Amino acid sequence: MCSANSTWRCWQHGGVKFGCFASFVIMLLLALPAAKIFPVYHSNEKFIAAVEDVAGRASQMTEETLAALILEKARDLKIPEAQAPGAVSVVRIIRPDGPSRGGMCTVRVNYSRNVDIFGITSISMKTDREIAKPFLLLH
Repeated sequence: MCSANSTWRCWQHGGVKFGCFASFVIMLLLALPAAKIFPVYHSNEKFIAAVEDVAGRASQMTEETLAALILEKARDLKIPEAQAPGAVSVVRIIRPDGPSRGGMCTVRVNYSRNVDIFGITSISMKTDREIAKPFLLLH
């Protein structure tokens, strides 16, 4: 066995101190839930980036087309909560007069995703964003 006087020999024979083992267990307990949460967080952020991209192209599309593209992206990213009725709303307001003909496209995304942490607990990740992008009519 390892004693205080033979610390060097203890390490040479594969002895591990309790502090090192406890640190490993704590890191493992933090890494496992993070491995479940990060993919959900990442797909939410990719979805929001796609919504911003679609909203930026509002001058070329109708509200229905914009909503269809957004829901298609939700399907691609496997976010069924974003496909629920009322989770995504698109409003396109046009200013027909003035020096610059254009408008504003506002997309509201509001849904929650539950992440199960190995059957022990679950975490609700809420996405509630409003994206407003101005656009110019080219016609």
